[in-house]
Amino acid sequence: MEKKEFYLILIILLTISGLMAQQYENDSVQWGTPFIKSAILPGLGEYSLGKNRLGRFFLLTEIVLVTGAIVSSTSAHFEDLAMRSYASDYASVMPGGKSDQFWVDIGNYESREAFNVEHLRWREFDVLYNNDHESNWEWTSPAHREKFRDIRVNRDRLKHTTKFVISAVVLNHVISAIDALYFTRIMNLPQVSYLPIYDPIDKNLKHSFSIYF
Repeated sequence: MEKKEFYLILIILLTISGLMAQQYENDSVQWGTPFIKSAILPGLGEYSLGKNRLGRFFLLTEIVLVTGAIVSSTSAHFEDLAMRSYASDYASVMPGGKSDQFWVDIGNYESREAFNVEHLRWREFDVLYNNDHESNWEWTSPAHREKFRDIRVNRDRLKHTTKFVISAVVLNHVISAIDALYFTRIMNLPQVSYLPIYDPIDKNLKHSFSIYF
């Protein structure tokens, strides 16, 4: 997970933790409260408050996002397997224990020798690959290398999509929990009624205030 995505999820989790702390101080949090229900399953708290349309919206959003995360994650996994198998077949790569940078490099250079020669010319000695069988590759043709690069790019795209959707899932939980907390507070506010009363005998106007908790 990239740093910016990690920080985004961390901020979201800290936000919901802060709201839970506030709820605890004010109302003593219970697992059955709408806030907690929506934090666990978006829409559940809204349903418990009678806000069925909102509850259905958050719940359907959760289903769509979770399904999308599962599909993109599964597809990325299969693309990764296909990428490793393709490199093994057409570049004589030993696929185990390789870094992401290795897969990027073999998609850009025909062989380890070509990679090392170019980076020696640039005096980038720290990125050179050792002359061992583990880090060796040599493509049978440029077409195979380009095909491999397409597979690798598609895998990375799917991995980034998965991270984005997971962030959206967390955000959906937070928004639904905040929404349930808002409606809980609104519904628990005291109700005030005002009734003007006119006495025709005394010709006085009286005022009646009532507060219902």
